[in-house]
This record gives sequence, C-alpha cells and structure tokens, in this order.
Amino acid sequence: MKKKTLITIMIAIGTLNAPAAARAESVAICAGVTAHLSQTMQTAIAKAEEAKMEAQEAQEEAQRQIEEEKYYDELETLACCVEAEAANQGLKGKQYVVDVILNRVNSPDFPDTITGVIYQPHQFSVVSDGRINQVSPTEETYKAVTMELESRLNYDVLYFTAEGFTPYGTAYAKIGDHYFSTK
Repeated sequence: MKKKTLITIMIAIGTLNAPAAARAESVAICAGVTAHLSQTMQTAIAKAEEAKMEAQEAQEEAQRQIEEEKYYDELETLACCVEAEAANQGLKGKQYVVDVILNRVNSPDFPDTITGVIYQPHQFSVVSDGRINQVSPTEETYKAVTMELESRLNYDVLYFTAEGFTPYGTAYAKIGDHYFSTK
C-alpha cells in the first residue's frame, strides 16, 4: 500500500499520534481494508469489462441478424422478379433469368446488389408495371434461385427480352420465350 494513502487513512481514523502499538494495529486494519477494497475494485472492473464484452457481442449479433435479414429480403426480391418475368418458362429459363440478375450484380456496369439491379430504372418491365409486387414465387422459382446461387449455368449473360435479341450485347441463346445476350 502506498505510504501516503496509509497516512491519510490513519489521520482519518485519528491514530497518527497514538502509541506505537495502536498505530501498528491501525496499520494492519487499514491494510486489510485497503486489500479488501482493492479486491472489490478488481472484481467490479472485471464485471464491467465482462458486461461491456457481452454488450458488444449482443450488438454484433444484432448486426449479423440485420445483415442476414437483408440477404433473405434480397433473395425474396430476386424470386419475385424471376416469377414475374418467367413464370411461364421452364426451370432452365428461370435459371437464366436468375443468372442475368446475379451476373449484373458482379458486373461493374450495374449496381452491386440484387435489389439495386432489379430496381435500376428501365431494366425490368415487371418493376415498371408493378407485377413484381403481385406475384408469389413458386417452388420451381425458389429452386431456380437456389440452384443458381450454388452454381450458375452461365456467368456471361447480362440481358434478356421476349422480343428478340437486344441490339446492345452479343446474342447468346433463345431459351423458352426469352432471348439472352452477353456483353
């Protein structure tokens, strides 16, 4: 214990001018009190640090859950877009529509999120006419999304229409009623 602290405590309890035996006893009592206070402070500091870590972990978990929810919202938006654009197409046609959207997310020429790609102005007619908000994806559409998230059929297609190959891009293939093009 620091000597200055001990003297301050002894003055406070009035033993500084007491006989040597009384001072020694006071010193022992003060040392015990100080040790107890020190242990109590260490325990309080440890509990405060633990509470701070728990709060930080809870905040990180909440942020992870928010990010996970955003991810699943994006996948639901993707499924709704595919359903609205390709409900009458087979599984392969739906997969290619998924590929167009995911390939755009990966392209520097388009927004870098699924929602950003889908809601980019003048890109998907189902957004412009509101059909994207009126559909419920089928199991087949969810299957197409899941399959393409795991392994895409095509990493190059960026465009599709039902009216023929687009003038901007290189014709790739007609799949079902859609014409797909690469960059």
